Amino acid sequence: LPEQHSPSIYLAGEVTPFIEQALLSAGYQLTTVTKDENGNYSFPELQPEVIYLLSGVKAEQWPEGPKLIISPSAGGPFEVREKKELDYRLTQTDDAPMLTYTDGSNVYLEQAFPVGNWQGLKPLVQSGDQTVIAKGMFREDPMIFFAFDFTHSDWPLHPGFPVLLANSIAELADKEGSLGYYSPGETTEINLAATTNEAVIEQLDGGERQQVDIGLSEVTMPEKPGIYRLQEKTDSGSRYRYFAVQLDSEERTSETAASFALKGQGEEEKKTQLSKQEIWRIFAAIALLILFIEWEVYRRGITSR
Repeated sequence: LPEQHSPSIYLAGEVTPFIEQALLSAGYQLTTVTKDENGNYSFPELQPEVIYLLSGVKAEQWPEGPKLIISPSAGGPFEVREKKELDYRLTQTDDAPMLTYTDGSNVYLEQAFPVGNWQGLKPLVQSGDQTVIAKGMFREDPMIFFAFDFTHSDWPLHPGFPVLLANSIAELADKEGSLGYYSPGETTEINLAATTNEAVIEQLDGGERQQVDIGLSEVTMPEKPGIYRLQEKTDSGSRYRYFAVQLDSEERTSETAASFALKGQGEEEKKTQLSKQEIWRIFAAIALLILFIEWEVYRRGITSR
């Protein structure tokens, strides 16, 4: 698979020190993006291995690329409304890898922003019927959406807080390049962009090609081990993500077997080779006889002189 590097994190908006320290402790390189004289954020040009963490940044200023949205501003395509008090404890609605080692049920969250249009993002954590964490694809870029401000929660005081942020960054980075490793024929859930018109799984050497039903959330991986890529075709171009299909370690373990020998040639081949050898010997004997006769004639001629 393509080599995976630790992504650079670009911070913009009112990012709390808790978030910065959690990401620094995870070994990420942080870059703070400032506003220009017009009050707009000066994001660098789109480049690989960069993830944007945006807190309170208006949607019209969001850059292209994978994004972690925290404490969203009001309005925008997600129709974010003013924050309100929550009446229920947090419950996890999906077994997403980014929530591993994070127990949201013990977290206190006082307020969250109601979202009128989630733009197809998948709910991960809810308070009653109100979604507070979601993920998915937005405008062909992976996104994780935290519809609250961490200053209204005791989450930064929990041991799982740095793990939550590190897992979120890893989730966004993984969506950009690699889908990971799978077993032959394994069925798994893969999020396709909402603008995908056609999706194809193809082996890098061109040996396998499999059409993906974009109407289904689950995809069955190829049976043949190898390196593959998932191609998503949209009106604006194609997007590629790579993955590997490999056997389980038990199936790759070699076993000792009795020694064996290849069978000899068939009787017909043996007879053919024997007949060729006999003809060669006859010609060799005739040639030797001719040489002997010539030598004898030559010897007698020398003796008679």
